[in-house]
Amino acid sequence: MHRDAQGNPAYIETYAYPVLDLKGSVIQVIVYQIDVTGQRQTEKELKQRAAELEQMNMALKVLLKRREQDKTEIEEKIFANFQLTLLPILYDLEKTLTHNKQRDILKILQSSLKNILSPFSKKLSDKMILLTPTEIHVANLIKLGNANKEIAALLNCSPNTISRHRDNIRKKTGLKNKKINLRSFLLSLEQTDYF
Repeated sequence: MHRDAQGNPAYIETYAYPVLDLKGSVIQVIVYQIDVTGQRQTEKELKQRAAELEQMNMALKVLLKRREQDKTEIEEKIFANFQLTLLPILYDLEKTLTHNKQRDILKILQSSLKNILSPFSKKLSDKMILLTPTEIHVANLIKLGNANKEIAALLNCSPNTISRHRDNIRKKTGLKNKKINLRSFLLSLEQTDYF
């Protein structure tokens, strides 16, 4: 590095080549210089730009990963909401319809909803999704504070059947043999947008 007439840094490459006589002795040296200041500056700028691009690339990777996580989370919530709110209603509706044409329309609706939501179902691992439509319906009634006899009367079945559903819900949600109130547990899921 040298300084030019104005005192600015200048990068100069110096090359020297010997000129030999017939005996191999050096009789002259050819020296020339090349100003590579522009090249050095360009290299420095390229390195700086490469570092900036690397940082931007890392930031984009983080953003893409977060976007994928958000997308998965939204898909899981959509499918969970379908499973936990719409499916029990469709199940109850299916039991009450008497005309074949109405049942056919309901089957088309169920099939269409399943087709729309099938990509989401592959990714979902929430414990509540393991419940059957009847168990989900029972769970919703438990959340509302209904006792076994009240639920049995609403669903037109015996209190023993409701007890079995309660046991299945506890098993599928990991509460079996744990001293956790089922209603409190179900209400806590509501606060975390799962139920």
